[in-house]
Amino acid sequence: MADFSYESIKQSVSDGISRAADTVSNVASDALDTLKGTANSLISTLLSDVKQPSAEGLSHHLIADFFAVEEQIGKDLNGDITTFSFIKPSTPIVRAFVIEADFSVDLNWQSPFESAGPETKAPALSGLLQSGQLESAIGNLKNIIDFASSKNAEDKETNMSDSVIQSFSGRTGISKLNSRQTFNGMPPYKIQATLLFRAWMDARKEVEALFDQMMTWALPQELANDATVIAMVNNSTKKEKTMAETLLPSKIPQLIGMRYKGRTFMPLVIESIGQPLSSPINSRGEFVQLQVPITLCSIAAIDKNDWKKLKRGVPMKP
Repeated sequence: MADFSYESIKQSVSDGISRAADTVSNVASDALDTLKGTANSLISTLLSDVKQPSAEGLSHHLIADFFAVEEQIGKDLNGDITTFSFIKPSTPIVRAFVIEADFSVDLNWQSPFESAGPETKAPALSGLLQSGQLESAIGNLKNIIDFASSKNAEDKETNMSDSVIQSFSGRTGISKLNSRQTFNGMPPYKIQATLLFRAWMDARKEVEALFDQMMTWALPQELANDATVIAMVNNSTKKEKTMAETLLPSKIPQLIGMRYKGRTFMPLVIESIGQPLSSPINSRGEFVQLQVPITLCSIAAIDKNDWKKLKRGVPMKP
């Protein structure tokens, strides 16, 4: 006979809830495992072209990512024409340990009214008046010049001139107006860093290939063999090149971007890069470690809005 008591019903409901919870938990666990597998597969696919050092156990904030950047001209949300920077499709990503890095912005402040004071017009006389040395110089002249005639009148005039000269002592022509500074522009910002490439297993892939990629970005993509005039003459007969290819036959170095400690800097140019040839090598002559000094420079100055984007990891427009 079935038991429909309160305790029996309570136990049946409790068992049903437990079985349902176990079922949901198993389904969620399976779904989570599937999601993790899919994510890992996607990450592996995205990073298939990433050239990276072995960084197990190290924070990703100690590693900088470098990648190629391309620019396109378009309209922003306000309808204004501007230049946008994008990560170049299928670009190789170079990852390097950063030993030291410095971000610097030079702000050009000038004092355009500095030359308005008497110090710049007559610096020697102004210095004598301010220091009180002019009175001493005039006193020395008195001992040389003969004041025998009309001595009393000249003594009175001399005392008056001494009093006037003494009133200049300890005073200057500098004021708040002529010392006011005005903002006169700023150059693009610079990043000076030292990158470390080190081989753990394969020196060719972990050091040589990474540095070669950085040098490929730093150097011009192509330099024409002929001068512009010669190219124009050849093109007039062959008609094989466009006007742009004829007038400007060479190609500039590749613009790049840098992502480091949650900050994204782009577009950048490699202003200078060095290779210490005395670095250690293996038996095949391949570098097993390189400390590469590099200077990166933006192609335009930035404002406060660009700085906020940089802190959020959003690329800055040039």
